[in-house]
Amino acid sequence: MLKDPKSIRNCTFPLQYSNAARESFRVILQALNFSVEKRLLLPAYIGITEREGSGVFDPVLETATPHDFYHVNHKLSAVREDLYERIRSGNYRALLVIHYFGFCQNDIQEIALLCKQNHVLLIEDCAHTMISSTSQGELGSFGDFCFYSLHKFLPVNDGGCLRINNPDYIHLLDSPPSSRAAIGTLDVAAKINLEAIREKRRTNYMHFLGMVKEIEELECMYPNLPDGITPLNFPVIMRVKKREQLYFKLIERGIPVIALYYRLIDPINEVEFPEEHFVSKHILNFPIHQDIELLELKKIAKVLQSVI
Repeated sequence: MLKDPKSIRNCTFPLQYSNAARESFRVILQALNFSVEKRLLLPAYIGITEREGSGVFDPVLETATPHDFYHVNHKLSAVREDLYERIRSGNYRALLVIHYFGFCQNDIQEIALLCKQNHVLLIEDCAHTMISSTSQGELGSFGDFCFYSLHKFLPVNDGGCLRINNPDYIHLLDSPPSSRAAIGTLDVAAKINLEAIREKRRTNYMHFLGMVKEIEELECMYPNLPDGITPLNFPVIMRVKKREQLYFKLIERGIPVIALYYRLIDPINEVEFPEEHFVSKHILNFPIHQDIELLELKKIAKVLQSVI
């Protein structure tokens, strides 16, 4: 038989590009049959800003998806007892796991197996990582679905990607997203050296760790960088009374620090989720991306120590 030039099913990755990770997440939510009895389970650490909204939660609201939240600790790992009890409860259609800042905080293989045993679909949020892996496999390969955010890692202004690992839902790739990625974004994605990005970010992370780990007022959230992990940034917990004052002093001195997430969405209230709010009130994230050089990292560390 002659090759069909229009066939894209054979020898291709099960991917679909869109203009944003939230658009890819929306495609997943619209395809699943959620109900009050079979809800979506989300981690209780989701932020919101006036300018950008909430990347993860906006699609949940827009699709009117019934949902609940599970607890995470100050490392943003799921509280195992809470999560596993909920997975086994029979109340959930799907679980969202967020690989915060590019790290695999939990035993994702065990979670995937538990979900399969209890007929819960697993969605991996890999917006904070494109190329992280563990000894068990690549992040994004454990769930039934996965989505990525290109602009967080590549020199582009937009871009999301949906990955389908469950063959029962491969048909989702036949329906184009409502918002496509720009052609320039796809061009960059096709020619970028992801392995070089991984190595530069890992090198910068370890350099910065060595510079700040002795600062008493600072707790590195992840003092160990496991093999295969590609970090989004360098998250720390600041043991100071007024994190906001420290933040603005750093900004005034030209340090591009952020706080993910300094404000949590309203349903994640402080009474029910005190640990999550503690992280939100004390976290700072420092840049270690591939465009940062060693001298710049030294400057950031020096200014940080002087401001404290």
